[in-house]
Amino acid sequence: DNMKCRGWVDAAIPLFIPETEAAQTLLQDVGGRLTRATEIAAAALRFAVKCALFARPEEASGDFAQASTELWASTESSFYKVLSSLTGQAADGEAAQREASAFQRVLAAAAPEVFDRWCPADSVAPVALRRAVSARYGLTGTLGGHGKMGSKLFNELQIAPLVGGARKPKASRKKGAASI
Repeated sequence: DNMKCRGWVDAAIPLFIPETEAAQTLLQDVGGRLTRATEIAAAALRFAVKCALFARPEEASGDFAQASTELWASTESSFYKVLSSLTGQAADGEAAQREASAFQRVLAAAAPEVFDRWCPADSVAPVALRRAVSARYGLTGTLGGHGKMGSKLFNELQIAPLVGGARKPKASRKKGAASI
């Protein structure tokens, strides 16, 4: 009685076969980076949902893994498109950078959509709305490369953070130094 089947799962996973070993290595590297970047985005999403729903997110009880699962599901096809694209072309570092940059934009669009489903703004108390707006702002900032998690996300993707709407590498300047 305890061993009854609860459901069947059927899945198909595409197989990518690059022509060279170098292309295989690049494909594994990019696939790993995109996977780790999605893990970071999922963690940021879970935290934002907790911040929006609870006054003390660190004390939030319950399982918020479903929010992560929704993010993974919404980015899966884009992930496979990136791998397919890198398999089908003369894959090099520049192509990998373009694809990682494009995937960051996918994450930046998908995570707030999932957040909005989990934390709808209509008909909530002003205090709860303030928390939701603040949490969403923090999430979009993280997905844009701001803060510790945002830096971690962009470092994982090996892309430069967004500054003023355009990608620019961070320039280090000492305090009080005049720019020429």
